[in-house]
Amino acid sequence: MPPRNGQKLKLLYIADILKKHTDEDNPISANEICEKLSEYGYEVTKRNVAADIKVVNTTPVKIIQVSKPKKGYYLAKSYSQS
Repeated sequence: MPPRNGQKLKLLYIADILKKHTDEDNPISANEICEKLSEYGYEVTKRNVAADIKVVNTTPVKIIQVSKPKKGYYLAKSYSQS
């Protein structure tokens, strides 16, 4: 099912959060993404974030999940530059 307008905006916020706050050496956890999304008025769970990231990854924007040195996510380098 394609995302609704509010849902699309949330996906863009996730990509923007990752662009501003992460890189390969500094991933951000799902909990931290939830906290940052709450600043935009979205109350979400880690499960929602994981599902949203799967949707984002169906687009040309790629989000990488890592487990070392810290579990979290970051925006793939080739997509994080303007």
